[in-house]
Amino acid sequence: MHGGARLALAAVVAVGALSAGDGGVARADTLRCPDLAAAEQVGNCPSLRELRILFGSTCGGEANPDAAKPGLCDSFEEFQRQRATALWEAGEAGFAGYLPCALTAKDLAAGRLAAVAVAGKRVTRITCTYAGAGDGPVTLTLRRRGACALPSGAAQGRADCTADPAACAVDCK
Repeated sequence: MHGGARLALAAVVAVGALSAGDGGVARADTLRCPDLAAAEQVGNCPSLRELRILFGSTCGGEANPDAAKPGLCDSFEEFQRQRATALWEAGEAGFAGYLPCALTAKDLAAGRLAAVAVAGKRVTRITCTYAGAGDGPVTLTLRRRGACALPSGAAQGRADCTADPAACAVDCK
């Protein structure tokens, strides 16, 4: 089989595989933010040595160690607080986020859904924000093709989920 025929055969197989799962018809999904208790750490936390090397190459040194509201390069401690993160995943849909290494699975389980946000057009970003899991808010994000809408019907924006987290579903086409 020559190159052109092989390419045409691969295209036919790919189109068939893509349309076999849903009959070739676009389907709508209702997505909910995952429960943080089910989140799993899938990435490694950087070592102290790795953080020191990254701090040196990114910042060069401490810019203002005594700053009242320190920025990333003001002190190594602030750099470590912001950059010592690991990848976590949760939910069947594939929500993921870089969360602080200081958080434990028990800390995450204490987190409660606070808000859901939708942004984008061709590729939609769904961001779930949780409160009560550690020192600050924790976010998990999912990116997918197609349009999605908040419970209010808005294609862009943020919805408060503190009153009824179960009602914070995102409808996607």
